[in-house]
Amino acid sequence: MNLTELIINMREDHSPENNKAFADFFRSLTDDNSQVYTTVKRYGTGFAIDTAEHTGSNYCIMYSDASKVEKREGSSTGTIGLANLIDCVYSNPHIAGLVINPNSDPVYMKRADLEIMSGKEDPRLKKVEWGKGIPEYKESDLLVAEEGMEFAMGVAARDGLEPGGYQILEANSGLAVFPNFVCMKEAQLYFVSVDCCLAPNVPHLDKQAVPEMLEIAAEHNAKVLYAPVSFGSADPERLQARLALYGDEFIGTLMGMLEVYQ
Repeated sequence: MNLTELIINMREDHSPENNKAFADFFRSLTDDNSQVYTTVKRYGTGFAIDTAEHTGSNYCIMYSDASKVEKREGSSTGTIGLANLIDCVYSNPHIAGLVINPNSDPVYMKRADLEIMSGKEDPRLKKVEWGKGIPEYKESDLLVAEEGMEFAMGVAARDGLEPGGYQILEANSGLAVFPNFVCMKEAQLYFVSVDCCLAPNVPHLDKQAVPEMLEIAAEHNAKVLYAPVSFGSADPERLQARLALYGDEFIGTLMGMLEVYQ
């Protein structure tokens, strides 16, 4: 069983056995249990971990051994403690997770996967008690667009796709990506575009994007669905102020599953 299969098993069943198998396999990819390989670029007086883009999301790079390290222009090879690398992922809310060996059978691990595997809590995934009304907050406390899309994807799946009998084959939560979901229903393939915004605003389909969406779908004999999601804080004052803070409780409304035509 490969790492991707182990991740799928772990996501579907958080049993101790699946979690341990996942963690053991992951650690077996490293030369030892503390240091892993990556590539870095100088940034100011320090260094920044290289990232790789996949389906509209950015992932920090890790290599399972020195032989798989790819030379990247302007970068140098380095080693870093696995725990430190995970902290680097956690420190930037725009980073979706970690990619292992991006140029040879890449494995993409979401932040939630890393949290389960490492036992290190991701502060952006932790529930935060913001109290009632508008609290004191910093700009870094604001929900970023990637986190908003992750939440909207969950609403679309929970309230639209799953009860509608759609089998989800693939999910891509990257920004400006189409499709966000690839689904099957009654032998028909569907490409789903998820759109979201903060309530009380409601997303509207960008008509200029429709021809390209239909062209991409036609290549696969797929139909196109548009899933607009409006969401906001469960706190009335923060909802009215359109204030979205990470770790807050949110309420999302799927405004329909609309088939897209020319």
